[in-house]
Amino acid sequence: MDTGRGAGRSAARAPRLSARGVAGCDTASTQPAYGTSECSANACVFMAFILLRLLVLGVIAAAADDDHITWLTPPRGAVPCVVAAAERLQWRRPPPPLEEDRPRAKPYRRRGEEELKRLTDGVEVTRKRNGTEGVYQCAVPHQKGVVLGYPQRWKFASMDKQFSRHPQNGTARAGQPYALSCEVASSPAATVSWLRDGQSLSHDDRYIFLNNQLLFTQIRKEDAGVYKCVATNTYLNKNRISDSAWLRVEDPVDEEPALLDIQGGVNITAARHSRVRLLCLVTGWPRPKITWEITDSTGRTATMEYTEEIVDLTSLELDLEGVYKCSVDGYTHVYKTFNVTMTEPVTITLPPVSKEVIRASTVRFNCTATGRPAPTVTWYKDGQPLVLGGRFNLRSANFGSRYELVIGGVTSADAGIYQCFASSLGSIASGWASLGVGGASAAAPSGVRCWPLAARVVLIRWERPMGDVMAYTVQTTLPAYPGQPHSNTEETITVSEPLTPYGFQVRAYIKGTGKNIASDMSEPPIVCQGQGVPVQISKKGEDSVLVSWKEFAQETPGVVQWMLQYRRDNSSQETNVTLPENVHSYTLPASAAAPLEVRVLGSRSEEWLPLNLTLLPWSPTAGRDDVG
Repeated sequence: MDTGRGAGRSAARAPRLSARGVAGCDTASTQPAYGTSECSANACVFMAFILLRLLVLGVIAAAADDDHITWLTPPRGAVPCVVAAAERLQWRRPPPPLEEDRPRAKPYRRRGEEELKRLTDGVEVTRKRNGTEGVYQCAVPHQKGVVLGYPQRWKFASMDKQFSRHPQNGTARAGQPYALSCEVASSPAATVSWLRDGQSLSHDDRYIFLNNQLLFTQIRKEDAGVYKCVATNTYLNKNRISDSAWLRVEDPVDEEPALLDIQGGVNITAARHSRVRLLCLVTGWPRPKITWEITDSTGRTATMEYTEEIVDLTSLELDLEGVYKCSVDGYTHVYKTFNVTMTEPVTITLPPVSKEVIRASTVRFNCTATGRPAPTVTWYKDGQPLVLGGRFNLRSANFGSRYELVIGGVTSADAGIYQCFASSLGSIASGWASLGVGGASAAAPSGVRCWPLAARVVLIRWERPMGDVMAYTVQTTLPAYPGQPHSNTEETITVSEPLTPYGFQVRAYIKGTGKNIASDMSEPPIVCQGQGVPVQISKKGEDSVLVSWKEFAQETPGVVQWMLQYRRDNSSQETNVTLPENVHSYTLPASAAAPLEVRVLGSRSEEWLPLNLTLLPWSPTAGRDDVG
């Protein structure tokens, strides 16, 4: 794909945004890959600027293309904090500290090498050894929580002193295509221009300037001369000039068709309305005839009207997507394919809206986004990834046209800033909203405890709080546990997966004036799991029994360790035998005169979850008359 002369992949230098507007923001200044209503958050909040180094970033993959990189000029560069809807961040100048409390100015230091100096409108990064570059994200304090800025990949511009590839001397045949190449390592990619006989190459429709190539679509004898390429890194204000190469142009001679070696991939991804140029330059004499075909997304193939070696899609639209194939008539082995895909930037069409609710309510935050390919949406609470499951779930509405974050049984701890990031191929948009939780309060149940009763059954008990309790509900991390109200101080729960940890919390409903008052959830959540494996016990001889749990093991993949426990009948002294995952039976010495009690435990991790097993039943060996 060619986007015209000088079409390098360098991203624009990150803007330094000014402080103006209602909330001290310049809402007209945005970065093109981001969603709407963004500006520099520094002008909106006179704040402590928090910088997060993202080692694993769920919002956006580390940029593989220079277009998505914020380039910094050595030895240091300043980077602003860019936040979605920053005009909603209220600017409040803090009172001046007392002289004895006045903090000393300190640069941020990370890994002992890099220094991040706090500025009034962002961060100044000094290039150091061992990893200043990377993906960063700022976090802006808000009166209701924390709002994240857009992630940015920071790299310092650089350029090698020598070309890794110089133009080569060559002979071209008049009337045919030809390519001159040069290459120098540069970040961002250098802008390459060409000299012929010491003069800048004038514009001509027969020339195509790629990043590291000069293409002649139909070379002429007047194109002969001595060529050099000039590579320019505008961030560093540096040029590199290649070695000279002479080019001769001679009369054509008969030769078989062959594809000209041209840089650039055949998988082309481009934005809607952008220009896409498909280059299928073929050498050979007499000049070969080219046929173009397109196969659309339905798999239907049609012959195009084009016969030229270059197809220009001047304004890419959805109906121009597909696989393009150019081939030489009479030479089936000479062909080239291009897979053209159209992209559209991410836009959040239904952003989350701030809400004020009372405890035990159900809250829905929209974050419906469009884009091509379909964007991935990730949720955060107060700058931390939101763990989904239990009371926090994603659901679709309106037949999949709207997507919501649903929070059931809201507690005071759920208050904060909820933020979604929608990303697709480097395009990213964000929206955020606050959740306030209020209303009359009541004491939450305390002393929550858990006992496993079976592999998928647990018993939860708790202490009654003060007040006239009308009902309790138990909330879990189960995907669809109903949490029905009742007046008992215990509940037996069947979980969905055996030997799997779940979190449990209890809420009380206290009689109030007019209506019941919902307490917060008991804290902290108690983590518990079902335990105890169904076993079959058979007599092997007069003095031994075989304990087997093979059937359960086959139905329950993922167990990494077993523990067989046994004890003498009516004894409190038990013996533990730890077994690897592939062992599903065990022989124990047990006679009719000295029977045993047996149970088998399982764990899905090497580290066993501490549990109270006092209510977990034992299986007796007495009365086993069958012989295996």
